[in-house]
Amino acid sequence: MASDLLTRTGQVAAELMGARISADTGEPGTFAWTQHLLGAPGYRLAGGTDQIQRNLIGERVLKLPPEPRADRAPFSQLPGN
Repeated sequence: MASDLLTRTGQVAAELMGARISADTGEPGTFAWTQHLLGAPGYRLAGGTDQIQRNLIGERVLKLPPEPRADRAPFSQLPGN
């Protein structure tokens, strides 16, 4: 939810400021918004993609069955597992 909120905040700021958000114009407060807007796509990656976070919540919090994982079966056959 936080990454979605931060992304939407950047979108609203861009709509309100228009072209002034695209570069540091020297106006107070414009540089911080530019950094925020350019960094917004990274917010989703910083905590894991949204889909992975939803899967974690579903499996760990809601106790839903885990998604099938093709990568687990071959490794369970290795010695020492």
